[in-house]
Amino acid sequence: MSSYTASGARRTGDEYQDLQSADVLLEWLEQPNSFRSVRLETMEGSLDDIQIELADGTYRLLQVKFGTDEAQQWGWEHLTNKEAGKTGPKPSLLQKWSKALADAKTNGMRVGEAALLTNHPASAVIRSQLSEDGLVHFDVLSSTVHDTISEQLGGSATAAAFFERFRFCFRQQSREVL
Repeated sequence: MSSYTASGARRTGDEYQDLQSADVLLEWLEQPNSFRSVRLETMEGSLDDIQIELADGTYRLLQVKFGTDEAQQWGWEHLTNKEAGKTGPKPSLLQKWSKALADAKTNGMRVGEAALLTNHPASAVIRSQLSEDGLVHFDVLSSTVHDTISEQLGGSATAAAFFERFRFCFRQQSREVL
């Protein structure tokens, strides 16, 4: 249970995203020859919070998610949940990120990294399915989760390709540490 009000949670989430952005900008100052540009809140797709173009022309696309209850864990249910919308169910988070990554590639971006940065921990199930660098081992998912994600992302091959590229960076530094 969070002690934040709705507007307080939103403002704190924006602050967390700003701090993650500042961390990237400090990295740029420390290594100016490694970066070409950094764009924040680009409003292009769902990997829009921090877009970094590196000196070699590749991109890092980062989505930042802050949770007010740092003990709440991310599970597959949260990542595949389709909220109700006015004209039908909205896309899940995984669908949004997969589409944004595909759109970036279609638009000629060479994406070297696409990732979720969050202060939340992953559930034990997800932790058991992640590599050390935050990539999901798609072949070890339960058949139910595998089928749900495959259906949402347009097939098993498309889902497997997404998970080969998209990193999950759970339990990132707190606002206070940043």
